[in-house]
Amino acid sequence: MSDTSESALTTSESKPPLELSSDHRQIILPPVKHQPPLLKNTPTKKQDTKKKRYRRYLKLQVILWSVFAVGLLSSFLFLIASLTDDWTIMIPPEPYFVSTERKFMLEWRRGLWRDCMLEYYNMTARDPYTVWQCTGRDFFPTSETIEADDETDHYILDYERSIAAFAVITLVISSMPIFFTWYSIKEPRYIFKRLAGGLYFITAGCAIVCIEVFKHFLAYGRRYLPNSLMRLADYERGYSYYLGCIAVGLYILAGIVIFIVSGKKKGSNARSMKEAVENEPVIIGRI
Repeated sequence: MSDTSESALTTSESKPPLELSSDHRQIILPPVKHQPPLLKNTPTKKQDTKKKRYRRYLKLQVILWSVFAVGLLSSFLFLIASLTDDWTIMIPPEPYFVSTERKFMLEWRRGLWRDCMLEYYNMTARDPYTVWQCTGRDFFPTSETIEADDETDHYILDYERSIAAFAVITLVISSMPIFFTWYSIKEPRYIFKRLAGGLYFITAGCAIVCIEVFKHFLAYGRRYLPNSLMRLADYERGYSYYLGCIAVGLYILAGIVIFIVSGKKKGSNARSMKEAVENEPVIIGRI
């Protein structure tokens, strides 16, 4: 018993006592919140902005290409309308005798550039026949021709020249908005879209003038030319007239749509980085 106590005493004396230093401080750490690990495919805010901008860019491209197609279609329709001869169809109640050409006429189709008549030959023969005969319009006839023709006077000639002039102007101007619509697809600056929209409206205005002058041309002939077929016959508008009206509506529609999408977009509202750069203000300084 004594040996055991002596060995324990010896062991306790061999170990130095545990002492804390005077500069020891207890550090209390805040509780750690559990956060789910970030996935590699989680989109960031910057990526979301790029996706939205790309969607807006694709939407604008689809709209501009649609306007471009509508512009081509409207110009094609007005070209067909101006080259065909069915603006007005006149049918007299009985065969109409044309004094200048000494023949009878059953039907008269008027266009912008020529007239087509359904002529009746050999009325007294056993086998009469009909023939379609088209003649180009003479915009600058002589005074003798004007006096001998029941369908023409100086005012009628002025109407015909105005109709032809505005038809040509419409076809020439219609190529300009189509070009600027195509150019605005490549260059996103807003000014090109607004220029194309304005030219679409100008083209529609010229086409409207052409159609309205043609309507007044018929009204003048029915009122002031007593021996004219325009007064004696019943008439109806042909498909050429309606094609011209459809072309006018398409021109106006294209102008409205392209004006709607021609807003100036800057910064994060731009549909592409190129559009954002193009729409930034430019400071022009002196050299």
